[in-house]
Amino acid sequence: MKVNNTGAPKRAAIFLMLISLTVLFLPLVCYGQNSQAKELYYYVSGDKVFVDHVPGEYFVQLATESQIKSLESKKDSILFEVPLSSLYKLNFLPDSSPYRVVRNIVPKALTRSKQEDFKLSQNHAAVLWQTPVVKVRGSEDKLYPLNRILVRFKASATQEEISTLLEQYPLRDTKTSSKRPGRFVFEVNGPVWDNVFHLKMYL
Repeated sequence: MKVNNTGAPKRAAIFLMLISLTVLFLPLVCYGQNSQAKELYYYVSGDKVFVDHVPGEYFVQLATESQIKSLESKKDSILFEVPLSSLYKLNFLPDSSPYRVVRNIVPKALTRSKQEDFKLSQNHAAVLWQTPVVKVRGSEDKLYPLNRILVRFKASATQEEISTLLEQYPLRDTKTSSKRPGRFVFEVNGPVWDNVFHLKMYL
């Protein structure tokens, strides 16, 4: 699927939704990243699609005040910050969209003690998560992945195994319903886990 910045908003929305679902097969076999070859890919209708990271570009979601407060109330929560000058809008998304592209800088994870609030640097914006902007190999069209992955478990996987996975890795079950059994939509969070394509390296 080719998407340019001049595409219609509806087409762009479908694009963002589809590209965000990198398919993994758990718990014994995982797809999404060949850690030895260091090649990024995702699956479309069973076919492997290779992509390359666009140097110096990240796709992020800006955090609202209420989202920041919610994170501050949770233990071990993560928040990022980026300079306002590094943020760029995508012209196929409305101005009200919280999604932006960050260029020429890697979003920085904020640190805090357990009881402290997050403290943003001057002229910086708060970011909920980050993923790499990528291109399909051989194409100039950029893809903007969300921080969600579609996980397909083997039929033999138990609920205990699924719960253990969520405890061991920075994954959150979005409770998104699926018409097919054994499939879940998880959110990937955390400073080391910003790259949804690299998750397989740690599973």
